[in-house]
This record gives sequence, structure tokens and C-alpha cells, in this order.
Amino acid sequence: MVLAGAGLASAEQPATDAASAQSVEESLQNLEEVNPGLLAVPVESETHGLAGSSHSVPIGGGSVEVSSSPAEGVSLRSSEGEALSIQLPHANSAEPVEVLEDGTFAYPGEDSANAVVVTEQGVQMLTTIANEGASSTFAYEIDLSVGETLELVPSGAAVVVDSAGETVLAFGEPWASDAEGKEVETWFEVNGSTLTQVADHTSDEDVTYPVVSDPIVLAPWMVRCLVGIGLKSPDITRIAQLGTPYSILAAFGRGAVACVFMK
Repeated sequence: MVLAGAGLASAEQPATDAASAQSVEESLQNLEEVNPGLLAVPVESETHGLAGSSHSVPIGGGSVEVSSSPAEGVSLRSSEGEALSIQLPHANSAEPVEVLEDGTFAYPGEDSANAVVVTEQGVQMLTTIANEGASSTFAYEIDLSVGETLELVPSGAAVVVDSAGETVLAFGEPWASDAEGKEVETWFEVNGSTLTQVADHTSDEDVTYPVVSDPIVLAPWMVRCLVGIGLKSPDITRIAQLGTPYSILAAFGRGAVACVFMK
């Protein structure tokens, strides 16, 4: 872990370095130190320390495929071969993937960078905002199937529902934290199949950079399994609203464990 104050910059003195893989790693380590519980734990895989290639990480009833190219985004593929792709924000200004020591996939950028954490339940997609010159909007384009729609729920979380109104994909309520653990105002917006997280990091002069924000996604097969063991769509949505990995797992309880291991 790095010290909470290492390599940080205030809003009055923004960082000038690009959002490198090293800065992503340091920002996530710092966040774990100052605001524990926000970050998911990467699953064990053979990707540790590797770079320059695409990776498929098996989890539960499927796999998460992380491309070396930021333009190709992330795909969640079930064991039956069904795939759902999510495009990463600002991919046109991001560099190819670098795999951090703990298995997190980082896409360095100019003023912000993407990081992808494959979890036992799905995937957490993080943005490291390096300085006040970075964008405040981060758009995730979702490859929806026929009959599926992307919707906001009252708490601020988001779900994909099918033509019968059943939840097939769930995004936890968004959060954003500065380098001292202070909450940064953030929310989701929906436009068609695009989910945009707005992290309003420039309206508060006391923000300390880097700022980290996320959506966390429950994989489609995880949602189906939870429905299969008796949870209703509203229950899954309500739990997704908790937003943080540990809160979500605790709320699902034994059901999450059963679905993770497909028992």
C-alpha cells in the first residue's frame, strides 16, 4: 500500500502527469487505504504481470474477456456462449492494456485512465481521474439484445431489463472518492444503450486528486442464478443499489456464494 498522501495533488495544484499504469496502481492502493470496501478483489488468474495481449478470465458460469485494445472493451460471456459487451469510456485516447501485479487490467490515458477488475460476481470498471483537466463524464456503451432496455432505478443504480421486465444485468449505485477518501458527487445518466457516469470533480475546490469512480456490474449468469434460487428482480435491483462490492456480497449472503460456485 502507498501512503495516503503520496503522489497526490490538490484541485489548486492539479497533477500534470498522464494517467499512467503506475498512477492507476498507486491510486487504487491509496483508495484501499483511505476508503476500504469500495474496491472488489480481483479473481486469481494467470494474467498477473502480463501485458500486450487479450485475456479471458473464467468466473462462475462464464468468463470475462478483457481486450488488449481499449476500443474493444469488455465482454461477459456465459458458459452457453451468450455474450454481452461493454465499451470503455474515452477509449480513443487510451493506451493498450497493462496488467497490474494484483491482476487488475489498466488502460493508461491522458487525464484519466480505465481499470477493469474481474470479480467472482462480474466486473468492476474503474476510472482514475488524474487532474482537474479531465472529463467529468464517462460513457459505457452496452451491447443490448433485442427487447432489452437500460433503465435507471430511483436510488441511482441502473439495470438492463428484458421484454418481460425481468432484470438481466445490474449496475451498482455509483460512487466516486478523492484521494483523501472524500466523497465526490456522482450519478448515472442513461441515453439509449449508453450508461454515463458523471463524476463532478471540478465543482468542489477541495477535491484532492486522483479521484477514482466506478460502476460495478453483476454478470448476467449471476443474475439468472440468483433468480433461480428464489430472489426476485426487485430484490436484485435493491441489493445492487448498495453500490460497493462488500455490501452487495453481504446482502446476497449464501445465495452469492452458491451462484459464484454454481452450486
